[in-house]
Amino acid sequence: GMFINCDLLLTLGKKSAENLKNYQCNVQKKIPVGSLFMESHFFTKNNQNSFPVYDLISFESNQIDTKFHSINENYFQDMYTHFEWIKKLSLKFPELKIGLKHKKTISDKKELEMFKNSKNVSHLVNLQNETDSYHLGTKAKALCTWTSTLGYEFIGHGKDCLYLDPGGRNTAFLRNSKENSKIRVTDYEEFESKIINLIKNNTKIVEDTERENYCLESSSVSQKIIKAFEQF
Repeated sequence: GMFINCDLLLTLGKKSAENLKNYQCNVQKKIPVGSLFMESHFFTKNNQNSFPVYDLISFESNQIDTKFHSINENYFQDMYTHFEWIKKLSLKFPELKIGLKHKKTISDKKELEMFKNSKNVSHLVNLQNETDSYHLGTKAKALCTWTSTLGYEFIGHGKDCLYLDPGGRNTAFLRNSKENSKIRVTDYEEFESKIINLIKNNTKIVEDTERENYCLESSSVSQKIIKAFEQF
C-alpha cells in the first residue's frame, strides 16, 4: 500500500506490483528481476543440508511492535486467528513437526503464550545472523505465512505457500487479484485441507506457467539488474 514515484521499479515477478496502478503511482517503467535477497542469502549460500526438515514452516514477523500495519479494526484479531489455526492443526495432528519462523527475535508474548504447551511447534529465529528462512523453507513439506514476501519468492521457485487471511480482510499485504485468490486461505477448514494435501501428497496450487507472475527465478538477479539499467 505504498505511493511510489520513480523512473524504474525492479519487481519480484511479472505481476507482483500490479496494485500500484490503484494508487496513481508515477512509475515510468517496471522490470521484473526476481529476489535480490534470495540470490544473496540462498543461491550464494546453498548449504541447506545442515538444516532440519519440518512438515510445516510458517513465516512470521513481529508486527505487534507497531500499529503501522493495522489497516482495519480486525487486523490484530485476524493475525492471532492465523496462529490459532496453526495451533489447532498441531493439536489435531500431533505427529506433524511445525516451525514458526521469525527473523532475529520474537517479541510477542501473546504468541509465545499461545504455543508454550505445544510440543510439536517450535519458534525459530535466524542463526548466526544468517537469513536461513530460505533453507528451512526449501526443506519443509509445506509453507504458509501471514504477510511475508517469502511466500511469493517460494511460489516463483516451484514451492507453493499459503497466505492465511481469516475473513479475507488483509488486503494491504495481499491485494484482491487472480494471482492472490489461488494462495489466499480465509477459513480453517480450507487451511487444514490444503496444508495436509501439501504435506502428504505434494499437491500443486499454482500452475508452473503462472509462477513468474509472483517471482522470477533468482539465481542471477544481479545480472538482471544490470541488464535492466541497460534497457532503461
